[in-house]
Amino acid sequence: MQDTIVRFVPNKNGRFLVSWVPPLNLQNCVIIKNGVKYPGNEHVGAFGCDSYDISGTVDKRGSKAAFHGLTKFSMEEVPANMFFFRIYSKTSNG
Repeated sequence: MQDTIVRFVPNKNGRFLVSWVPPLNLQNCVIIKNGVKYPGNEHVGAFGCDSYDISGTVDKRGSKAAFHGLTKFSMEEVPANMFFFRIYSKTSNG
């Protein structure tokens, strides 16, 4: 449901690899500027996405999408320079 608290529930068979979860005081933070919501913890880390083209690979098998989260140095209760989140999608062929 939109604009509610998000709770992560680990699943050993899932595609998410999570090595760190923020403490409760840093979870679900937003900043409202001119009526628009923005992430409230941008000082804690960043996410990166490996963009891909399903049909544009050399071997024609498609590509796995990847999304990673990396912490920054922070004065908060955050481990510095640590990959804390990773997800891979399935290949285009299943």
